[in-house]
Amino acid sequence: QAMVDARVSLLLSEIESEGLSGEEIERKLYTAVQLLTKAEEGGGARPEVLAPENFLLCSEAALKAGVVELGRSCVEHFLQAGPATSQFLAHAHYALGLVESAECADAKGEALVSGILSALKHVSRGLQVATELGGNHRSLMYNGSVLVFNISRPLLAQAGGAAELAAVFEDVLKMLAAAEEPDSGWRVCLTMELVRCMERAGRKKEALPVLAGCAALAEKASPTLQARPPAPTAHPRPPPAR
Repeated sequence: QAMVDARVSLLLSEIESEGLSGEEIERKLYTAVQLLTKAEEGGGARPEVLAPENFLLCSEAALKAGVVELGRSCVEHFLQAGPATSQFLAHAHYALGLVESAECADAKGEALVSGILSALKHVSRGLQVATELGGNHRSLMYNGSVLVFNISRPLLAQAGGAAELAAVFEDVLKMLAAAEEPDSGWRVCLTMELVRCMERAGRKKEALPVLAGCAALAEKASPTLQARPPAPTAHPRPPPAR
């Protein structure tokens, strides 16, 4: 569990309150980061003040508020501290993926493809950390798979990056299967996206057995999904994070 400074915790709690303007939220975020930076520079602070997880929490709050530049600087600060393998490290890679996804949101063409694929590499690193942590962190892996889907959405209807996306979805599905993820419906949805990516990448023959295997997985899914499988051109709404 993260050691969080009480003042930073209070500021982050205030940010979660309703009614704050974007300017007020941004000001509180920068105030929290300044408190942490001054504590590091001054030395002799309590352990909960110096814990690098504080910067990760600020990064996640900044990204939620759309303050991407601060989100990047905070998560990079956390990673530069050389954190051990933990759920916080996985969350940091997820956050960096969100940063790069936000930074390329207005890009087009090859720039968009490059930006999205770079963001997905960070999320994949987070998923690998979650895998190393084992079955007790299944929800961390599940949330990473949802993040992969959300970040990849701009590329799901175009040819660019299809081969790379297929590789990402293949890896995610292997991880979820190894972790025995119980949400078979979600795994079916991801498998369907994998099939579409493989088809766009010119791997139609390889996609056929994957599609056939999807039928067996669908049998474990909810009756609703079995009755109404994803259409070939539809992109399902991802489930909420756990």
